Amino acid sequence: MGYWQTLVVLVALFGSLAVSLNLLLGSGGIFSVSHALVFGVGAYATAILETRTGASFLVTVLVGMALAALINLLIAGVSLRVSEDYLIIASFGLQLIGTTVLNGWSLTGGADGIYGVPYPKIFGWTIDSAGAFIGVSIGLLVITVVVVETIERSSCGLALRAARDDEVGARAYGVHTRMLKTATCVASGALAAVVGSLYVGFITLASPVEFNIQISILLLSMVVIGGTGSTVGVILGAALLEYVPQGLQQISLPSNYIGPGQQVIYGLMLVLIPLLRPRGIFPSRRAPIQRREN
Repeated sequence: MGYWQTLVVLVALFGSLAVSLNLLLGSGGIFSVSHALVFGVGAYATAILETRTGASFLVTVLVGMALAALINLLIAGVSLRVSEDYLIIASFGLQLIGTTVLNGWSLTGGADGIYGVPYPKIFGWTIDSAGAFIGVSIGLLVITVVVVETIERSSCGLALRAARDDEVGARAYGVHTRMLKTATCVASGALAAVVGSLYVGFITLASPVEFNIQISILLLSMVVIGGTGSTVGVILGAALLEYVPQGLQQISLPSNYIGPGQQVIYGLMLVLIPLLRPRGIFPSRRAPIQRREN
């Protein structure tokens, strides 16, 4: 597969991940730093089941979705009872624990990971060409967007945004905020797991470095820089943060300045964009719900 074709696939896949995280952060106001872990759960479920049991790709996707949803259900069920701030700490701790487990557990291949993951096969069709991966990854992005937009435009989405903007007021109107936010965590985790299954089939390798805390931070950056709450914005954010580092590699610099120079330019971009566009590149049009003043 060509260089730019690979980038298109990665932008589509990370765009899907950013959209699924935006459901949490943008609509629910739920700040989680463990999204890379649930992404990795889907990937490892596919890698382990396909290489060790010969299970079909679609079966592994369902297993990965169930496991990722369960992880987010457990962490939300515990942390949302205390405070949303605790969710940040709990999700961060979960991400660190997950990375440690992936690095040390023999079932996951340890630090070496799992090699030779087969290409995805759906109803007898093997996705093994550039065109096929581009089509399927873009198709997954479209499906993720449709699912998230359907949720956000529904009565549940309206209630979720109401709970985000004024949880006490939402409860006064009969909204079960804890249950609604827990369901949102479950849905977001399940969507991320699907992306993980396709991603591991694309790179044919499940490695802990692909699902560590740095990836979670990258996903958060995509959402915030693109525009929290904006589906178009987070996709643009994903494209920007995938393409810019690759473009920087094309800048001609002395060999001893290439790495530091790229890091400085990339860092300046991450600092300046939020300063110049505080609401993101493409801000959300769904304005916060205003409280009524008596």
